[in-house]
Amino acid sequence: MFCKSCGKEIPENAKFCSGCGTPVSRPEHPPEVPETPVILVPPEASDVPDATEVPNVPDVPEAPARPQAAETPRDDLTAALEPAMETAVAVAPPAEPPAVPPVPPVPPGADAAPAQKKKKTGVIILAAAAVAAVVLVALLAALLPSGGGKDIFLYRTVDGELMFRKDLKAKTEAVELSDDEPSSIRFTRDGKYIYFMEGYGSSDETADLYRMETAKIGKKGASPEKVSSDVNRYSLRLLPSGGAVYVRGGEDGQLRFFDGKESYKLASDVNGYGFSIDEKGAYAYYTESDPSDYTLALYRVQIKDGGTKEKLLKDADAIYTDYDAEVLVYGRSNGDGGEWEYDETYDVYSQVPGGEKTKLLSDVSSVLDVSVEDGKAVILYMTANTEKHTLYDFVSDSLASSDAGETEPDYDDYQVQNAWGWMTTDWDAYEEAYEKWYAVENRNYIRQSLKDTEYNITTYNLSRYENGKDTLLAEGLAFAPTYSAADGIYLYARADQEISAVCDVQDLEYGEQVYEKMDAAERSWYQHVGGAESEFDLDEDGDIGSLFILNGSEAVLTAYEDGESEIRAYSVGKNGLTFVSTITDDDYTGITKGRSGGKDAVYYFTDMDSDYSAGELMRYAGGKSESVAKDAGQVEILDDGAVFKMEDVDYNDRRGVTECTLYVMRDGKGERIADDVAVSGVAFLDSKRVVYVSDGDLYVWNGRDSEKLASDVEYFWSNRQADRQSFSCD
Repeated sequence: MFCKSCGKEIPENAKFCSGCGTPVSRPEHPPEVPETPVILVPPEASDVPDATEVPNVPDVPEAPARPQAAETPRDDLTAALEPAMETAVAVAPPAEPPAVPPVPPVPPGADAAPAQKKKKTGVIILAAAAVAAVVLVALLAALLPSGGGKDIFLYRTVDGELMFRKDLKAKTEAVELSDDEPSSIRFTRDGKYIYFMEGYGSSDETADLYRMETAKIGKKGASPEKVSSDVNRYSLRLLPSGGAVYVRGGEDGQLRFFDGKESYKLASDVNGYGFSIDEKGAYAYYTESDPSDYTLALYRVQIKDGGTKEKLLKDADAIYTDYDAEVLVYGRSNGDGGEWEYDETYDVYSQVPGGEKTKLLSDVSSVLDVSVEDGKAVILYMTANTEKHTLYDFVSDSLASSDAGETEPDYDDYQVQNAWGWMTTDWDAYEEAYEKWYAVENRNYIRQSLKDTEYNITTYNLSRYENGKDTLLAEGLAFAPTYSAADGIYLYARADQEISAVCDVQDLEYGEQVYEKMDAAERSWYQHVGGAESEFDLDEDGDIGSLFILNGSEAVLTAYEDGESEIRAYSVGKNGLTFVSTITDDDYTGITKGRSGGKDAVYYFTDMDSDYSAGELMRYAGGKSESVAKDAGQVEILDDGAVFKMEDVDYNDRRGVTECTLYVMRDGKGERIADDVAVSGVAFLDSKRVVYVSDGDLYVWNGRDSEKLASDVEYFWSNRQADRQSFSCD
């Protein structure tokens, strides 16, 4: 397989050409991130939407992205948790983030992107610079329940019973809440109420919604109250007041508000995945698609009985800001709604919600980063400059004139009279003429195929829009930069390709053979730091993967040269990055930014086993690397410094779950807690309290020993868990 832009040979499954960066296949949509306030729970197969149940995300034009390294596979826990609507742990994959992700991020509080237009593009590419510095697991305090409520523990048995425990003491008896295989367990932030669903409604996507006040659990006559039937199982949002907002019906149904006593209609035809609520629980936000052109209109409605509905903006192909932002920024495609086009451009607008729109930018090829500062939009974006050519521009044609006069030979032209006076054909002369004509016809065919094959050379300008002013940062980029917009650091390559003949038409056996003879454009790497551009020391055949800025003074990046990859450390100066050292040139995986002692650090695995299922987790900060845990498939680092690791991670065919041996790290050595622990069934409450499922039983570890709490447990839920970082080798 050869790149149709530069001719470089590329693997069949490659997403981007390693020569010029041209996309050769569309990137996958990002995983959905669940809402907030609940804590880690083991996902249930019935609660995880399969590929046919995810929101309708539009086709996406591939941004001019830089060549990427192979993605690191995700662990079973991470992959399973991402789409599970009843969890609230924001788990990020350990793969190195691409320079430009494939779809705009979902506003905080939204479970997934709303259904958008189905025309040829749908969205402009949007990437926050922070994506390149995301912590592998962000169990942040902001995501945890607040209000000082008690710890709540629920578990479901193999018989489908939902059981409640008021504490983690073995002698405490659990109280049954339901025996109808409940799912989608949710807790209010203050822990006063538990929501769950059971049974199925009009479709597999809907179920009956119940609520139970935790203080009444176990009291005589107390039982869960039914909130509604036919609730979309992935639409539930809980309010600080203890109420809830949900969609009744399938994917597009009624948006409703439950105030604790009554349920009220807020809006109709709302996508069960694609709405959000603000932090205070005052408004619900959702989009509607215009059937005439599939553009989006954004609405908000007050969360109360008779709440007012407002249209905030319309005619959007992508909305880049949070739905509740004081200034909304969105993009409008310049396409005609026909087939998808790679070179489509967009206009970018800003609008005070409900006010008049203002055009900020025209003919943008990619939006990389958007923020709103002091009521004004700040946008990092690229525009494209395309030189249109054909493959014929890259060949000479010395026989063009002579070939133009050639015609097919005729038998009659080769009739001769022999010695007896008879007319006969000079077959040798005819065959010679025919072969000459046939060669001309073949060259004509090749000429036409070369003229019919487009070969466009596209470069990009990188710009920043702020305070109504455009600032050109760099010209002639070969593909999207690696950057940290917050730090004003941009790394990019320029590629110069000469338009000159690489062969003559008569030397070609077929038109596309030109690709094999064309040399890839040479690259020159640059950095733009502190407003100044300078050369960046990287081989012209090299590439940059991830960039992490640590505490504003250090930069760590992954570099790829000649098929080899390494992690490098740089100091951050006023006008550029200066190479300090190679952190490692050994094989590594799972590199990501995290924390250590309240400061930034970079974590990565090295010394992996043959299938990359386990390795040694290393931490780099302040110019030094240190080992965190060896032979680990997954490592959990609590904010109080406690370290746990999962070793011997393997799929249990008998139980149908992925299991491991769980250790706590002390003085650099692993102290075993338990074997046969379900990887997706562990909750780290603090450095001396871990709840886990082992061999189908529920246990609590107290820092020394484990105590059995229940038997025949399928799943369990906890309303809180310690802030921590999680790192997976594979």
